[in-house]
Amino acid sequence: MANARNPGGPVGRTLGLLIPFLCVVLLGAVRAGAAPRVVVVGEVSGAAESAASLLRELGVADAAGHWSGGDALLVQTGDLLDRGENVRATLDLFMRLEQEAAAAGGRVVVLVGNHELLNMLGELDGVEYMAYQHFSGPGSELQQQRAWEAWSEWRGQRAEALGESFSADEALAAEWLAGHPPGWVEYAMSMRPEGVYGRWLRSLPAAFEHEGLLFAHAGFSPELQGQDVAAVNRRVAEEIAAFDELRLAEVVAAEIAYLNGLEGAHQRRFKARIDEAAALRPLAAMKSWLVFSDTGPLWFTGATAWDDNHQGAEMASVLDALGARRMIVGHASGPDKRIHARFGGRVIIASSPMSDDPWVSDTPAGLEIVDGEIFVVSAGRRELLVDGP
Repeated sequence: MANARNPGGPVGRTLGLLIPFLCVVLLGAVRAGAAPRVVVVGEVSGAAESAASLLRELGVADAAGHWSGGDALLVQTGDLLDRGENVRATLDLFMRLEQEAAAAGGRVVVLVGNHELLNMLGELDGVEYMAYQHFSGPGSELQQQRAWEAWSEWRGQRAEALGESFSADEALAAEWLAGHPPGWVEYAMSMRPEGVYGRWLRSLPAAFEHEGLLFAHAGFSPELQGQDVAAVNRRVAEEIAAFDELRLAEVVAAEIAYLNGLEGAHQRRFKARIDEAAALRPLAAMKSWLVFSDTGPLWFTGATAWDDNHQGAEMASVLDALGARRMIVGHASGPDKRIHARFGGRVIIASSPMSDDPWVSDTPAGLEIVDGEIFVVSAGRRELLVDGP
């Protein structure tokens, strides 16, 4: 008969020793087979210091900005660039984490946002003026002056050929140089296909899917139904590559206008080159490109602007067609700039204000996804947003 001190006798004592051991083994097996932790960071907008701080809170980077997330998956939903001053440090941070995470068994996925697109295409109106100083070096003022001279010479030639007036006076020079400070040339070159940052940006996907979660900067619209993630990524990459091939189109178009301004023998001599204007026909198709479309994954505003009640069924249809339980986006185009859930929790807006400016008091926040539950993580806080699949 078993006594109270040794229940079950020898068998009971053996089971008493084995059960804790088996629990430890089974728990280890469950953990070993568990899906990796997923963390999400929305728009960074050149705020490298705030991004680094948030990544530490999320447990995927250490104090020195190196990967510490083990096998975790980090998804950044695009718009690393513009608005903030620390663009270079931001790009360096995520490029380094991408490499270090892969070496550690984890993964970093950075998506193309509309601001990455604009920078790749040479549209730099959104660049914070002070960001250029981080690209300047000993020869920057000379490059700046040469760029001004090349532009003013080109502009003067075209004006003369077309019978227009143009004067590269001191006032115009001062205005141009102010808008193109030292570092501007280096910044623009770094975003080209051969540039250190432009080359990396062109390697990034526009969308990413993971275990029923669809990630995109702005989201998928009804117009994209029937196109899977791979097809969308392929189309975006092809359109950016096509633009890169035509990126001299503005210069070519200006040359054609110049040649058309010539008369007589000079114009006939260049007739063959004028006829090459057919090479510019692909520019006419750019209006229909996905990367410029307001229904495309870089610009779509439905995730933030659509009404939950009136368009909820349409959003559900889009996600169902893609086989996605949820869509997580970072294009904070709506009035609510905090991280929040929409459409019954099937759409998550992952961006919150992020800035390195000392007068901005907003606390950056990101997402942590564990076993289907989605938490909002910020400095010292972790709050449940969505409670499971």
